[in-house]
Amino acid sequence: WECQKLVNRLRLGDVIFTGRVNHDELMAYYKLADVFVSMSEHEGFGVPLVESMIHRLPILAFSAAAVPFTMGEAGILFNNKTTLPEIAEMAGMMITDSRLRKEILASQDERLEYFKPETIKKSWEQCLSQLFD
Repeated sequence: WECQKLVNRLRLGDVIFTGRVNHDELMAYYKLADVFVSMSEHEGFGVPLVESMIHRLPILAFSAAAVPFTMGEAGILFNNKTTLPEIAEMAGMMITDSRLRKEILASQDERLEYFKPETIKKSWEQCLSQLFD
């Protein structure tokens, strides 16, 4: 509720807190979004991060749990949630600064290569060969 209060106080009419959504709704939100911001402190692998990369959304994420691994050198990570004005400013820059946006998306495209099935298969085969050779 605190986030909703802040949105109301700042009169930000284009912020939506969806709650649970079905798959089709989720895909529509990815298509409509300009940036993906993750404030999760308990993110597992980070499927929404990879989905955002696939949907070519620049990512701004809190650096916790598995997020740094999932992101690698891609997107932008932050360590302090108490700097909300700076986080918001960075999100704005990721939307309006075309050069920055292009660089972020390029880093995310590169990171996506790591998650391709053929890359995962090769890594898995190398791991198994080390165990059984």
